[in-house]
Amino acid sequence: MLIFAPPSLIKSKWQSSKPFIMEQTKKNKAVWWLVFLASTAALIFAIYSHWPWLTLILPFQTTSFVKAMDIM
Repeated sequence: MLIFAPPSLIKSKWQSSKPFIMEQTKKNKAVWWLVFLASTAALIFAIYSHWPWLTLILPFQTTSFVKAMDIM
């Protein structure tokens, strides 16, 4: 037996009875700014002291900058 109903009356198993409300949570970006400034200071020191593993600092610096700017 087929029952025909308008799509607005049919609830699928993925639809909940509560409305979905998107709220933006406040992100604490101060920690990421501190990590960025610390890694920048470490990078400047590594450049000044000719540290051979200078490139190990770059992922921390770039990731913390992107997180602080809330891009990622």
